[in-house]
Amino acid sequence: MGSRARWSVLLAALLPALALGARAQDDGSRPGRTGDDAPPDLEAFEQTWRTIRDQFWDRNYNGADWEGLRARFLPRAKEARTRRELHEVTLAMLAGLRSSHTTIIEPDVYREHLDNEARGTLAPTIGIELVKLDRGYFVADVIAGSPAEAAGVLRGDRLLHVEGSAPDDAGLRPAPWDVGLGGPRGFYLPSSGRSLLLELERRPESSQPGYNVYIVRIAPRPWNHIEGERASARTKLAGPDLRLGYVRLYHLLSEDVVDVLADLLLSKPLVEADGLVLDLRGRGGLPAAVDRVIELFDRRAKQGPVFGRPVVAVVDGETRSAKEILAWSWKSLGLGPIVGERTRGAVIGARFVPLPDGAWLLLANTDMRCFTAGTLLEGKGVEPDVLAKDDLPYAAGRDPLVEKAEEVLLERVLRARRTGRHGWY
Repeated sequence: MGSRARWSVLLAALLPALALGARAQDDGSRPGRTGDDAPPDLEAFEQTWRTIRDQFWDRNYNGADWEGLRARFLPRAKEARTRRELHEVTLAMLAGLRSSHTTIIEPDVYREHLDNEARGTLAPTIGIELVKLDRGYFVADVIAGSPAEAAGVLRGDRLLHVEGSAPDDAGLRPAPWDVGLGGPRGFYLPSSGRSLLLELERRPESSQPGYNVYIVRIAPRPWNHIEGERASARTKLAGPDLRLGYVRLYHLLSEDVVDVLADLLLSKPLVEADGLVLDLRGRGGLPAAVDRVIELFDRRAKQGPVFGRPVVAVVDGETRSAKEILAWSWKSLGLGPIVGERTRGAVIGARFVPLPDGAWLLLANTDMRCFTAGTLLEGKGVEPDVLAKDDLPYAAGRDPLVEKAEEVLLERVLRARRTGRHGWY
C-alpha cells in the first residue's frame, strides 16, 4: 500500500471521532453529568473495559491479564464517589496495558483542547500548559501570542496559587496522558471564561528573596495553537547579513497547520531567513499531515522544496504520535539534523470513543509500523542526531533545546555558504 493510501486509511478512522465533538459537549453538559464532582457512572468503567477487550490493537494486551485487571480494579470503581475518582481508577487499570494512546479524557478537555484545535476554532484561552513535577506545578509551555505571553509568564515559572487556591485545589484540568508509558502529568488552567489571578514563582525560594514571586491577573481571549504557530514565526540576527528563523508546530490535528506553515515559509520574516529551526515538540495528530510537512523541505519533492535552505528540527520527550513519524521520516530522508531529546515513544494509531458519562476513551487500535518501514517506535521513540538536555524548573524563559538547535543551524548555514550546498546533504 502506498504512503498516501496508508494515510487515507488512518485519516478515515480518525475523522469520524473528531466529528463527534459536538456530541461530547452535549453529553458533558447534561444535568447531573457536569463537573468532576458529578456522581460516578460505573457503566463508563465497564464500557472502557469491554471496548479495550474487543478492539485493542494488540490481541495479547501487551502481555497484561485484562480479565485480571478488571477484577482488581472493579471494587475500587464501585467505591468511587465522583466521576473524576472513577476516571482515576479507570486510568490505573489502563496503565496495566503499558501502551500509549489509551487514556480517559475529561469532556471539557476534549472539547476545548482537542476538538476545537482539530476544527481550527478560536476559543477563550489564557495560553499556559503546566506539568506536575516533584517540586510542584511548572509552566511547561506558553503559547505564542497568547494572553499569558503578553502578561510576561515564562516557561519554567512555578505556579503557586490560582485565585488564592493551591494548584491541587484549584480545579486544574488534566491533559491527555499516556498513563501506560508513565512520566510527568500535564494540566491546563481551569477554563471558566473569566480572568484568573495567578501567583507564580520565577526563581527558587532560596535565591534573591523579594524578587521571586509575582502576581498577575490574566483574562482569556479567543486563541488556539494554529494562531500560536503564526505568532511563533520569527528571525534573529546571528551575524552580518545572516538571519536564523524559527517556527513552532504545536500539533498536527488539522492540515490547516501545514497550510499555515507553507504560508509562513513564503512570507516575511521566514522568507528572509538563511536557515530555520522547526520546533516539533508537543502532541501529534493526523498522519496525513506528515507527508505534506516533509514535502515543504524535501528537495526530491515533485515541485521542489518550499524552503530549500538548512533546517534543524527540535524534538523532546513529549514529541509524540504523528510527530514521531514525522521525525522518523525526517531522519530517514536526511532532511536535516534533529536536536533535543528522545521522543515519547507513543506511536500507535487510535480513535476516540464516547463514554456514557460524557468523557472520552482514547483507544489504541492500529499498529503503525506500516508507516515506518517496519520500525517499531512505540515505547522506543526517535533518537535525535544531537542530544540536548532541557531543564524546565525556574528556566525563566530559557529554552536549551532551541538554543542548541540554533547553534547547530548556524554551523550548517555557514558550511552551506562555504560549500555552496544547502541543507543536511
